Parts: sequence; C-alpha cells; structure tokens
Amino acid sequence: MLRAWAPVVLYASLVLILSLMPAQGGPAGYEDKFYHGTAYLVMACVFLRALYMTRPVGAFAAAVAAVLFASSFGAMVELLRNREKVDLVICLSHSGTKPVKSHSEDELLPQKVPGIDVVISGHSHTTLPKPIVVGKTIIVSAGCYGAYLGVIELDVSREREVSLSTFRLEKTSEDIAEDKVISKRIEGFKKLVDQRYFDSFGFHHDQIVAETSYDMPSPAYRQMRLTENGIGDMIADTMGYLRANKT
Repeated sequence: MLRAWAPVVLYASLVLILSLMPAQGGPAGYEDKFYHGTAYLVMACVFLRALYMTRPVGAFAAAVAAVLFASSFGAMVELLRNREKVDLVICLSHSGTKPVKSHSEDELLPQKVPGIDVVISGHSHTTLPKPIVVGKTIIVSAGCYGAYLGVIELDVSREREVSLSTFRLEKTSEDIAEDKVISKRIEGFKKLVDQRYFDSFGFHHDQIVAETSYDMPSPAYRQMRLTENGIGDMIADTMGYLRANKT
C-alpha cells in the first residue's frame, strides 16, 4: 500500500514546484495555465492509479479523477476557445469508458468540462462501434493493440459548431494503404532516433537484435500482476550483451 501511494507524494512535490514557477514569456498567463494544467493532470492520473491499487470503491476513484480533470481541463478549454479562437477542441484521453456510467471517466469529463468537441478515448481498451455523445461532446474509442483503425469525419460550421458526419472502425490489415504524409513523418522520426541513439551503438531502428523461442506474457497478464516485464528484461540484457561484446 505504501508503494502504491509513493507516486502521489512524488507528484505532489511536482505540483508544488510547477505552481511556483513564473511565466516564461508568451501571452500573459498562458505559461502559468500550462504548467498548472499539466501538473494537475499528471497528479490526477497518478492519484487515480493509487486509488485503484488500494482497491477502494471504483465510483469514488472516478469521481475524484473527474474533479481533478475539471480543474485543469477547464482552464485549458477556456484558453483555447476564448483566447486562441480555435475551431475544434479534441481531447486525447487515457482515462477510458466503462459500462457503469459513474465509473466512465471519459463520459464524466465532458459533464464537468463543457467545450470539448471530441474525446479520443483510450486506456480501457473499449471498442465503440458507435460514438457516445455527452451533451455536445463526441466520444470515440477504437479498441486496443492496433486491431482497428478509427475513422471520424466532422462537420465544422463557420460559427465553430461541430457535428458528427461519419464514424467507422476499419479492421487493420496489410490491405489498408499507408497514409503518405504520416509514413513520411514516421520515417523522419526513425532517422532521428537512429542519429541520436542507435548510431552510437552501431545499430539502426529496424534491425533485429534478439529473438526468443517462447511467448512473452501478454499485456493483460502484466497489468494484473505487478511483476518484472519479460520483454523489458530481454531487451535490457540483449543491449547490455551487445554493448559489452561490440567489436
């Protein structure tokens, strides 16, 4: 139990440090809101994790998370809407949806924070064939492990009113053509990783450095059992071996 709450103490210190930091330029108040929003958002995630690890009532954990999220997201949405004058506010969330509405954090969020147009939901591995609509907020989720590609099309009026045009889930396969723009950006990041990291070891991003003849524990298994990660151990041992035996 003490181990579960240790991150809360750590991030409470982070919140205090960030809260004391002055604005670093930019529009007055923008940096302060960013620091505060980031700090409290991280604090909310870690606090929620600690609650679940200590096995309290799930509804209480979700409610606490909703309150903490609202305190940070509310300022961010207000900034985007009123100062930045954006056409669309999309929240990339790692809170998730659940069948029990009182536990469904990504449905609680737009109830507490109006002004979010779309929530791209994650964490709970939920596959939503149809979006969930809370007020004017559209919530979508495309499952887990890349099994589906979620495609959403929106209509945005000149008055910045957002409505759903279409949403669909496409089963991922080699038959889906690559997006040339995204593929180009991925290749650019891969080259950057090569230059800043792998080149110093004499390797490259797509190089196979180790193989195993046995199955590794699934992500679901690792989430239920807070033990060492077999893949992580193998990668660390492999890189250590290659580094020590580099010719």
